[in-house]
Amino acid sequence: MRASSLSHPTVRALISKYFLPVWLSRDQYQLAPRAKADHQELLRIDRYTREHKMPGGSVCVFLVAPNGNVLGSLRVHEATKADKLLSLLEEVIQREKLTPRSAEAIKATASPMHTGIQNPEREGLLLHVMTRLEERRAHYGVSEDWVELSASEWRHFLPGPRTGLGDSWKVPDEVARKIVQYFYPPSPNWKAQATTVRNCTLKATLYNRPRDEGVVHLAGVVELSHPFGRDSPGVVKASVVGVIRYRLTDDTITSFQMASTEANYAWLWRGKPQPERMSIAVEKLR
Repeated sequence: MRASSLSHPTVRALISKYFLPVWLSRDQYQLAPRAKADHQELLRIDRYTREHKMPGGSVCVFLVAPNGNVLGSLRVHEATKADKLLSLLEEVIQREKLTPRSAEAIKATASPMHTGIQNPEREGLLLHVMTRLEERRAHYGVSEDWVELSASEWRHFLPGPRTGLGDSWKVPDEVARKIVQYFYPPSPNWKAQATTVRNCTLKATLYNRPRDEGVVHLAGVVELSHPFGRDSPGVVKASVVGVIRYRLTDDTITSFQMASTEANYAWLWRGKPQPERMSIAVEKLR
């Protein structure tokens, strides 16, 4: 949902204005209970939705009043669609005559953007990786990940002192794979650890060096396996291109952009291939 309906600006605005979002992992409590109060609250909500014949289950969105009553619910496979979630939010807001939260309250409960980087390196290069499906699952939205390359890693994208215009070099596999392991689309399986990079060839070419700025072109092919679900094998095949700009005075990368020219994800459902077009993009954040 974070990559789909929760990325919709109107949905985010309504949730921030009228609700206090809380996320609880069902898997965590089923496998290794930690907080008894949270576990009991989930069971109470389950009982409430069953008694009132409301949508429920282990993967669901619940709108809960301060007194504990469930005001509305929507199973996640529907809640990933922005129009469905928006309709539920607006219906509850109007029916319950909810009062907007103050700007101070919204600010106090807001969280900073999570980049996944706990201890950023001072000279590291932080890259933002985004993927999305383009056909019948386009409503899954954009998947986001963050990758930090150390100074010794990102320098492989820059030419050496004797590299001439038009010369090319191969980006080391261990550096390229650190980025492309996140080139899988939004799916029920969001773990990068489930990805196996089958092939990754990324070539850099010194394109231009006018005045105080250098320009490097990137081109490559990627193939990786990533299950759509727990038991649904999937394969990503993509061709990518990119442009890097860097200062000649200190070899600092000022811009890093890469995108797919063609990308496809094919996964199996009951033994039948489910091919879908997808898009991949990478940009420099820091």
